[in-house]
Amino acid sequence: MSVVLYFVIPCYNDSDTLPVSAPVFKAKLGSLIRREKASPDSRLVFVDDGSSDGTFSYLRGMCESDKGIIALKLDGNYGEQNAILAGTEYAYNKGAEAVVSIDSDLQENINAVDGMLDKLNEGCDIALGVRSARGGDTKTERFMSSAFYTLNGAFKTGLVKEHSNYRMMNRKAIAELLTHKGETYFLPALASGLNGKKAFVSFERKSRAAGESRYNFKSKLRLAALSICCHTERKPVKAVIDKFNIKEKLNFKAEYRIEEACGE
Repeated sequence: MSVVLYFVIPCYNDSDTLPVSAPVFKAKLGSLIRREKASPDSRLVFVDDGSSDGTFSYLRGMCESDKGIIALKLDGNYGEQNAILAGTEYAYNKGAEAVVSIDSDLQENINAVDGMLDKLNEGCDIALGVRSARGGDTKTERFMSSAFYTLNGAFKTGLVKEHSNYRMMNRKAIAELLTHKGETYFLPALASGLNGKKAFVSFERKSRAAGESRYNFKSKLRLAALSICCHTERKPVKAVIDKFNIKEKLNFKAEYRIEEACGE
């Protein structure tokens, strides 16, 4: 079944990464269209989250040479989650029937998109990508990730273990997601807790195609705090968070503004 599929790919200072990864995304979408799994109206949407290098210049050049590519430039650095949400909202407003979010560095196996499409065609509203192996991670990265998901589990945030930003949603799920715009949130936990029928698609995490990780222990700890403060189901913890207004102090809301769009 052919669907109008939009890829949403957040970018930040990825001028070294995109020349390697963008052709892979283009080839994958082309393959899906040829096999009639995706409509010819499907698009790649790259979202530049306030990069300070030549990321948007590169994206603009791609738009000029390929009508299947759209580039959005946010007017500041809002964070990866907001970049994904901005691209998702844009795709929804353009009539996308399904949206898949995926990082620009190709660590997530892009071929898992086929399995996600199959799940949506079977009646699921959300297909969550779940890492089955972390072959491309260092020991330190694996330790940080293990601690992150352990904390989320202990505080009952609802975050699916080994799920991050790789997911596909239909219009029903996206409409619910967008009702949270303006709130403080942690997107993977929020997506894990949406209503509707869910499926899990496993994939092996690979080494980065290029570039370096922007996450360290401090940033992982902040994301864990964000997830716990926004999504914990433990009532005593929620009471403390509310009493001291901790969620607002984290200063991370679903807010963004698109400064420029090309390739529309």
